Amino acid sequence: MHFTGDPGYHSKCRCFYLNHEYTVSNRGEALAGKLYTFRAKPERMALLEEMGTDLVSLANNHIYDYGEAGMLDTLSYLDQAQIPYVGGGRNIGEAGRPI
Repeated sequence: MHFTGDPGYHSKCRCFYLNHEYTVSNRGEALAGKLYTFRAKPERMALLEEMGTDLVSLANNHIYDYGEAGMLDTLSYLDQAQIPYVGGGRNIGEAGRPI
């Protein structure tokens, strides 16, 4: 199945799993020497909720683009939105917990 342009498409999915290729934060500095860094404003979290995101992967090369502050903010915003995540966390236990 592929995206059809139907805005209700995601509501037909059993699990909408998103690769979170950016931090959600207004804090932190872009990592020095990194060619591409990605960050979204916190108000953009509403888009994940609107899409019906069920689960987010943080296991990628951009979750730390804005350092520890950016990553921790991202985790807090996902927690506030009650969107579970895998592949990252505040410590090894949280990063490896089952959902």
